[in-house]
Order: sequence, then C-alpha cells, then structure tokens
Amino acid sequence: MTSENQAVTTTKTSAKTNKRLNQGHIKTLEEVIQFNPEAYVKRPIFNTETLQFGMYCLEPGQINPLHQHPQTSEICYFVQGTGEVVIGDEVASVQPGVSVHVPEAVRHEIRNTGTEQMLVVVVQSPLPCKTERITP
Repeated sequence: MTSENQAVTTTKTSAKTNKRLNQGHIKTLEEVIQFNPEAYVKRPIFNTETLQFGMYCLEPGQINPLHQHPQTSEICYFVQGTGEVVIGDEVASVQPGVSVHVPEAVRHEIRNTGTEQMLVVVVQSPLPCKTERITP
C-alpha cells in the first residue's frame, strides 16, 4: 500500500504511439494506461496552451494525496475502479461513470479503496497548473 507522502510517478507517452492527423492526434486507452505498485501514475495525454488532458492510474490502496491548484479547475471522470474523492471537507464515493468538478483553490484527494485498479480521466484548466501539497 502506498503512503500519502510518496511521490507520484509521472510518465510521458511515446511519440511513436501517437497517430498524427492534419488537425490533431489520436491515442488509445491502451497506450496511456500504466500502473506502478510503488505510487499512483499521472499520465499526460494531450496538452494545449489552455488545458491538460490526462489520466491517473491507481492500484488498490493508492492515493493521489491531498493538494490544491491555486488557479486551476479540475474535472475527473472515473472510468474503472471504486473509491473515494475528498473535495474540501466532504468525502464522496466514486465508481465508473461518475464525474467530479474541483474548483480552483479547493483541496482534494482521490483514494482507491476498492480491490481493482482505478482509472481516472482528468482535465485541468487553465494552465500552468501549479500543485500545492497539503499536509494534514
């Protein structure tokens, strides 16, 4: 099980897995998914000048620790797995098909409390997205 203080693993997708179109790119879920038993994984998928589209991959028991983004909103869509999300002082259960909006400067955390791997699609805007960790 990963502690809240462990660093996140951030990886970049390989340029050769991108299919480039005249006006954009295509990536599949299989190209993006990557799990690490030591820490949750944050996978950037696409970045523009104003937003980041990515995915969090959490093993059972892993946590995206309590933090906030002072000037960036975040939208999370839960694709796989079950768990909890903390937004401000509230805790809610999440499962596939649930969407969550986190306004800027609101502390939040994602917990995989289930028995299967968790996949969360994340959109953050505007950029740059600065992260401030919050210690309990």
